[in-house]
Order: sequence, then C-alpha cells, then structure tokens
Amino acid sequence: MIGTAFGALTFLNPWILSGLIFLPALWFLLRVTPPAPHLMYFPPAHILAGLTPQERTPSRTPWWVLLLRLIMAALVIMALAGPVLNPGTTLPGAGGIRIVMDNSWPGAQTWSLQTAEASALLKRAGRENREVHIMTTAPEPGKTTPLLQGPLTVAQAESLLRGLTPQPWPADYSAMATALQGFDPRGSIHSFWLGHGLSEGKHDDAVKALQAQGGLSYMHPSDNMLPLLLRPHVDPANNLLTARLDAPAQLSGGVPATVQAVGGDGRLLDSVSVTLDPGTLPMTVSFDMPETLRAQVAMIRVSGRESAGTVLLTDDRFRNRAVGLVTPENLEETAPLIEASYYIRRALETSAQVQTGEIETLIDSPVSVIILPDVGAIPPGTLDALEQWVRKGGLLLRFAGPNMTQGEQFLTPVPLRGGNRALDGALTWEQPVKLAPFPEASPFFGLPITEDITVKRQIL
Repeated sequence: MIGTAFGALTFLNPWILSGLIFLPALWFLLRVTPPAPHLMYFPPAHILAGLTPQERTPSRTPWWVLLLRLIMAALVIMALAGPVLNPGTTLPGAGGIRIVMDNSWPGAQTWSLQTAEASALLKRAGRENREVHIMTTAPEPGKTTPLLQGPLTVAQAESLLRGLTPQPWPADYSAMATALQGFDPRGSIHSFWLGHGLSEGKHDDAVKALQAQGGLSYMHPSDNMLPLLLRPHVDPANNLLTARLDAPAQLSGGVPATVQAVGGDGRLLDSVSVTLDPGTLPMTVSFDMPETLRAQVAMIRVSGRESAGTVLLTDDRFRNRAVGLVTPENLEETAPLIEASYYIRRALETSAQVQTGEIETLIDSPVSVIILPDVGAIPPGTLDALEQWVRKGGLLLRFAGPNMTQGEQFLTPVPLRGGNRALDGALTWEQPVKLAPFPEASPFFGLPITEDITVKRQIL
C-alpha cells in the first residue's frame, strides 16, 4: 500500500512491478546507435550533390523522447499491476465471508443500496482471495427455507447475487437458524448482514448461529433511507380519503415523502407532500378531492418507494358509493320530518354519496343503488327503464308501505297479496325453542347462533 495525495494506493498484482527494474536496460537499448549503412555507388546520384536538406535526422534519439517512452512503459507496468485507490481496511477474519441479504418485503425499498454494498464486499473479497458464501432471510417462491450457498468464487457469487430479488413476504429467522445449524462451515466465516433496517420478529437464534461460525457485522441504510409503511385508515369523523404513513423509530427528522392517489387506469388523481419526523409518526395523510374522483381511486402509494409495504389497494372502505334516492318533486314544500326519504338520507350521508331526484334522472346518473321509499304507481315507460337498469347490474331497494300496493306487481322480491288480511291470536308451545341454523341461501349463513336466544310464543 502506498500513501499518495489522493489517499491510499495498493496493487492487486504487485509482482508485476518487478518489471520496473528493466527500465535502465530499455534506456540503453533505445540509445544504441545502429550500425553504419553499407555504401554503394549510384551514378545518377551526382545530380543531388548540390541540394541542401531542410531537416537533419540526429544521430541519436533526443533525451526527452527517451524519457517520455520510459514513462509510458512504467505506466503500462503499473496498470498491469492493478492499482486500487483507497482500498479500505482488510476484511475481518482470515477465512471466508458470508453475505446475508435481507430480501423480505421491506427490502424492495433498499435493494439497490444492499446490492451496491454487496458488490463492494465482493471486490474486497476478490482482492484478498477469500471464499464467499451467500444467504437470504426470506425463502424463494416454492421453498420453505432461505437460500444458503457456498463456498463460491467471487465470480460465482456475483452471478448469484444478480439473480436475487426481494420477496413479498416476511423473513423467516427460525428457518435461517435451522439452516445454519445444519451447515458445516469447514473453517471460520465472517458474516455481513446487509439489512433493510426493519425488525420482523425475534432473530436471536439466527444471530447466534451466524456469530458461532466466525463473527457478524450488521449493516443497514442511513436513517433517512429506511423503509416506509403505508397502512389503511378510515376516519368516520370526516368524509376524506385517508391513509396512515409509518416509519421506523430511528428515522431521522425532516425526511420528505409524497403520497399519491392513483386511478384504476394509472392516472395520477391527487398527491400530498409531507415531512416525516419521529414525533409525528404514524402520520395521517388526507386527500381532499371531489366524490367523483374519490370513487375512481384504486391505489394509494408512496412515490419513489417501490415496495408492497408502500402500496395500498383501496376497497369499499375507502369509497363512498353513489346512492340514488327517489324523492317527490315538492319535497322542499312539504314537512321533511314526515317524509321517509328524509330519514333514509340522514342514515346514508356518513357512508355514501346520496343523489336525490326522480327515477328517470337517477337511472341516467352513475349510481350503484336506487332506493324507492314506498313509491306507488310507476309509469310503464319508467318501470321498463328501471327493470333494464336492474338487469344490467343495478341494485334496487324498495321500502314497503301502503302506497306500494297501488302499483303493478313488478320489481318486487315476492308477489304481493291484495286486500285485507286479518290474523290475530298467538301460537304457543310447551318448551321454548331455539333458533334454527341459517339456510345456505341466507346472507347470514355461517354466523354462529347463541344459545341464549329462545322463542316462547309467536304473535300474529
């Protein structure tokens, strides 16, 4: 190793520098005067006797040309010796090294940093002629144990490292410990655990197994590059689209992040920029957007953080579905408290986007449900349009009442019986009975029925 103004300089093949001792011999050979040429008489040459040449060739090579050639030869020899600037300290131990790649789901955000550090370790191992072992923390698809390979050459390890990818599931530390306990190291192996910075459970057994085979060094990204986590969050107090952004406790303050709301077609619908600080974690991110845009949001993600932990697929919890409520034309002129639509609208305001109007208007609107609160006779044309809307997938919800019997028997779950029906009295039995299980066609099928519910009498 040579100290220079640029730092420390070392050579991978120092024995090639022995070629510098031949530079004096090269100097002598370059200065040797070639033998005098053989003279032959050529008669026509007398016509050139009176010419004076403009340039004269020196009898010897100029000293500065010789010096330049020697410098070029010395540089070639030094280049062949493999100079390395600032090689760093030597690797711990005297045996092989093991690179443990944290390839679980948080590693997708820091994978480029981990692979860069692994490449630097492989270069140092190549300079020191060390054997290399490769291990992962998460099993590959179709396997139950993490990868454990070695001993390998540096070239083999580089090829294996290029084929590794982070997996969308957590690390299996217990499987790591089991694999290490069944591995014969045949010497001391110092392990370098290239982590992503998140702990995914108890890893004491895996750490002890690595230390028992020759030592362990844990390396993780800087605090501002630690993985982030996006969690679902629904705030019933407001009508905003929200998500919860979290990060490790050791995250440094002032880390910027951008959370985006993306539609099903990949369009960016909205974005919110935040600054992460340990004292404000977890942080609630809110998107204030119109209901029409909110219904189109299919995904919430953190920009620049490619990971399953920073992508949140939205479902019905995040959407306020559009619901159509049929109301009379003169609703504003009547007392709202006696209208059934008033109470239905109040019940749905916190969980759905309620649109009011006539049936024809609601059919042409992008609503998922149409509610009929005890509507009487419906014109035939409107009834046909409503039936076609239901057949195309719309959901019709009808409330029964005295006005419902005035119309035709269409779009009802069961036929309605006209006229009056007088049923009175009570049905009793000797012993109280319990509720029967729900049939398979019931929406309550599969729900457990408590033993405390009993039926003593049925009143008609």
